[in-house]
Amino acid sequence: ENPEALLVPLKAVGTDQAGSYVFVIGPEHIAEQRYVQTSLQQYEGRLLVEKGLKKGEQVVVQGMQRIRPGMKVELKSPAPAAVSPKASSGG
Repeated sequence: ENPEALLVPLKAVGTDQAGSYVFVIGPEHIAEQRYVQTSLQQYEGRLLVEKGLKKGEQVVVQGMQRIRPGMKVELKSPAPAAVSPKASSGG
């Protein structure tokens, strides 16, 4: 177990030639493409992110095909998508 590891919805993780990435919502709702190191481990439809995210950061989970780095995005949910495995397991 890695207490620093985070879980994000599987659909929030994209891949390209450089690796796996997510879009993080930054100040003023601007999307930032962030490369992450993921594990093959999954838990309840979420993927384990070992490096590249901080607890509480918001990631895009819908509309990833339309988002580009630097775009302003509309938030649909204020809840953070990056959570620690212990928090999501209920104990």
